[in-house]
Amino acid sequence: MKILITGASGFIGGFLVKEALRRGYETWAGVRATSSRENLQDERIHFIDLKYNNREALTAQLKDFVREQGAWDYVIHNAGLTKTLDKQNFFRINAENTHNFIEALAAAGCKPKKFLLMSSLSSYGRGDEVNFRPIRLDDPQQPDTAYGKSKLEAENYVRNQSHFPYVILRPTGVYGPGEKDYFMEIKSVKSGFDFAVGFIPQRITFIYVKDLARVVFLALENETILNRHYFVADGDVHTDESFARMIQDIVKKRHVLHARIPLG
Repeated sequence: MKILITGASGFIGGFLVKEALRRGYETWAGVRATSSRENLQDERIHFIDLKYNNREALTAQLKDFVREQGAWDYVIHNAGLTKTLDKQNFFRINAENTHNFIEALAAAGCKPKKFLLMSSLSSYGRGDEVNFRPIRLDDPQQPDTAYGKSKLEAENYVRNQSHFPYVILRPTGVYGPGEKDYFMEIKSVKSGFDFAVGFIPQRITFIYVKDLARVVFLALENETILNRHYFVADGDVHTDESFARMIQDIVKKRHVLHARIPLG
């Protein structure tokens, strides 16, 4: 079985590659020529630099690949942008590149048995800040950030195409070896400071990166999971305050200044 994992050089992508190898897949890592391969040293990994921003060039590239290697059985589209100074980059990379990729796969005759899009809880926007009811799959998607809107556009491209079966996963906060954002929060608490944005308590959930990788392959390999979308979390719910205090206990920091910063 052959699999393509885009965004393979990133935090989540590296663990997806390891899980694919562990399961015996012929594993192709979608990695830009300028990206680090520090965490992709296994000799079994095959590499490809996909030309997402030019649909015609990407289609030609995929046609050549199919002729030489055959189509991938599964595609995990994990590539994306989470931080940028120019908001339009979110839409170009997260949305337009996804659209180009889907159409190029179909035009090149490189249709996978299943296409998995790694999306984000941000595609739903804020939850119920009055009753604090958890977000449900049937809630309207109303993203309130450029990042969330770009991920929703990508989801809609996947849902509206009819070329191949798909699964959309929306992990909550992903943590594990190599993750940087939560590590910075731990460092902040360890130094005696905890800052939260806004005065309304935030409810947050997490998923360990290795658990997420296993969920991805369960969704791919289960033949009954077709054209579905899911949230992915470990089942525990924290407030931002309880999470900070949990970190405080773990790092054994007795005195921490907990402060809230206004939005805007």
